[in-house]
Amino acid sequence: MTRRTRSKAQSAMEYLMTYGWAILIIAVVLGVLYQLGVFNSKTFQGKAQTGSCEVYRTSTNVGITQISLQGQCNNLYPKYVAMFSGSGSYVDIPLPSELPLGSNQRSITAWVKRMGNNGGSDNYGNIFSYGTPAAANAFGLGSENNFVSEWGGGSGFNYQSTIPVPLDSWVFVAVTYNGIGTTVYYNETPQPGGPIGLLTTKSGSAYIGSEFSLGSFTGQITNVQAYNISLDQSQIDGLYTEGIGGTPIDITNLVGWWPLDGDEQDYSGFQQNGVANDITFTAEWESGYGPAS
Repeated sequence: MTRRTRSKAQSAMEYLMTYGWAILIIAVVLGVLYQLGVFNSKTFQGKAQTGSCEVYRTSTNVGITQISLQGQCNNLYPKYVAMFSGSGSYVDIPLPSELPLGSNQRSITAWVKRMGNNGGSDNYGNIFSYGTPAAANAFGLGSENNFVSEWGGGSGFNYQSTIPVPLDSWVFVAVTYNGIGTTVYYNETPQPGGPIGLLTTKSGSAYIGSEFSLGSFTGQITNVQAYNISLDQSQIDGLYTEGIGGTPIDITNLVGWWPLDGDEQDYSGFQQNGVANDITFTAEWESGYGPAS
């Protein structure tokens, strides 16, 4: 080895000794930041402000109702979601007159993250429901024994699917009724449901997060939508693909929209606003969410 070669090697070693610790520290810091999600693209995703998008319904002088989405309606992530404790935590929606009755078609959709066992019997956690369950006269969507479930009201009118609702992961869930039978959905996956009650009359309220003060959901719920049609597979696919901040897929047949992005208001244009009981709105919700591919 020549003197020049030895000098270069010595200089290289001195450089590593001088700056090696600094490089190691930088690498450790970058690793920690990565684990914290600082470099996750979701961190930089735009967030929808409370009430930034809503449906407007205006009647013309010839009796035609014009319907449109107005505001910042570009499927931004929500800024907040609603947190339900699993015990006496719900949104009460008084007199929701637009929700379908009888054999009329209907659909309910929502994004949920289960964060513990639910507070109801059979570990049932209500996501959205309305009607009078004691008279086999209700309709709803929930999580029973931690499986996606349809609530039809009364004994023999519940349907528990074989589709589990995982812990600490955001999932899209839905139930549709076509006038004959129901279908429940987990993300885009359908499963035939069970019978439902006639639902000839509504009780005074609909509920998000707890079913008539029972069946309390434990976790987070956002973007609850209700329709007076039975959404088909392509429409369910569209809502799932839009993601957690997606706008309604059919505003003509939309009868309720509660984004729960910082408040409990109805943005469907029908002003069926809710009243919150012991819920919180949290901005720390993104863990467990991944956009549809």
